[in-house]
Amino acid sequence: MDFTVGCEIEVTLELLAVVAAQGPCVTNLVEFAEYVVSRYERVRARDDIAMQSDIDGISSAENHWNLTDDVTIETSSPKQWPIEVVSPVMFHRPDGEWMSQIMALFKNLNRVCRVETNQSCGFHVHFAPVGGWDIDTLKALSRAILFFEPAFEVLLPIERRGNEYARSNRIDNPRLSKKSGMELFQIIDQCTHPVHVADLLNDGGNRYYGWNFVNLYYGRIQTVEFRRGPGVCTIGPCIAWIELIIRFAQAALGVTTTKLLGQKDDVAGLWKFIIENSPAADSEIPRPLFHGKSGSLGPRLIRDLAPEEQEKLARKQAEAEKKNFISMKMRLLFAE
Repeated sequence: MDFTVGCEIEVTLELLAVVAAQGPCVTNLVEFAEYVVSRYERVRARDDIAMQSDIDGISSAENHWNLTDDVTIETSSPKQWPIEVVSPVMFHRPDGEWMSQIMALFKNLNRVCRVETNQSCGFHVHFAPVGGWDIDTLKALSRAILFFEPAFEVLLPIERRGNEYARSNRIDNPRLSKKSGMELFQIIDQCTHPVHVADLLNDGGNRYYGWNFVNLYYGRIQTVEFRRGPGVCTIGPCIAWIELIIRFAQAALGVTTTKLLGQKDDVAGLWKFIIENSPAADSEIPRPLFHGKSGSLGPRLIRDLAPEEQEKLARKQAEAEKKNFISMKMRLLFAE
């Protein structure tokens, strides 16, 4: 099954010395992003997807790379600027064209900036079957997400566990936190519409869960978003996380509940599940994410937030309302 795929890459950018010396003195994020885009457009090849600046979310929704702001990204130097790089909608197909565009992004961006990440950064993967979701595929994905949550916990660094921007869809969710494994599946089976699944997995529309289904409020062609990935600043981890999430979704959509319950919910069980049930069973791309990892971990409940953390979360929520770039691009490409 082919998928549409997109990603959001949270990084800090610092102009290379030679690039900074050739340009104007930038004094704010808008000027910085516009200058980076101008230099990126100079160095990219004709077949590489274009880039545009969309600080504050003023976007034409064209299917380009976007540079935008994110209030959650922290910097450690006056020369660093907090940037979220939002991808175009791409197609995950055997020809690997999507990987070529990821490689081109990092190649071109590294000719302009020093690209770094830190613990405040995350990496998000958006995905949907070509042609859109139906209720059965969403139920199958939801069951697999909840079943393998203990395995994914092991793959994540500490800062992405118990994170208020990527909560557990189970223990941080009042609708599911007190349910047993079989009760979870029974509740999922009662859903009759994609919006019901989104309400259930995201507690009535809160996008800040590890797996975000809220875009499905805008139609079945919209994406599910994996929000738990750690920050990435190089090609390898970026492609590995995308490939892991797509292979996991492909595997989930192809198994019955009975077969899923026959799996082990640890790291080895997750890898076996993906290898045996996704189309490219010989794909080794996600394997580095599993190196040195074993067993399972229970998800961490988010702690009470300090006032300044609550204020930042509120600003992030307001920001998200006007900057849902992937959703806008999906609507542009696949008008229902």
